Amino acid sequence: MRVRTGARSDIGRLRQRNEDGYLIKEPLFVVADGMGGHRGGDVASALALETIGSAASPGGTAKGLVDDIKRANRAVLERGDSDRDLRGMGTTLTAVLTEDAKAHVVHVGDSRAYLLRDGALQQLTEDHTLVQRMVREGRLTED
Repeated sequence: MRVRTGARSDIGRLRQRNEDGYLIKEPLFVVADGMGGHRGGDVASALALETIGSAASPGGTAKGLVDDIKRANRAVLERGDSDRDLRGMGTTLTAVLTEDAKAHVVHVGDSRAYLLRDGALQQLTEDHTLVQRMVREGRLTED
């Protein structure tokens, strides 16, 4: 499998600080986006990436990645509980672990994963949001 990586982030027009982060530690690729409008989104995304990055090993497995993400979630929750200014902080997270001819995708929140193949994009993940649930239930249309 051939993997090409690149990373770029844009703070946008409304935010005061960038809450995006990424980790490239082949064969692991992770994007975290702090929850905008909440306290400490930038701290949450950085802490999640740091936790996953410190645990990731070159021979990692999909199950190990899931365990690492659970550990990162606990770290974010514990930090929010211990620091009043960070209560309620959170982050989305999308990760890809390549292994032989496979790519394992792990996803929490609404940072999407796409497959680009032969010039066409295919969305691989479904947002974990109220709006997406309403679309799935037929209460809203995709539009």
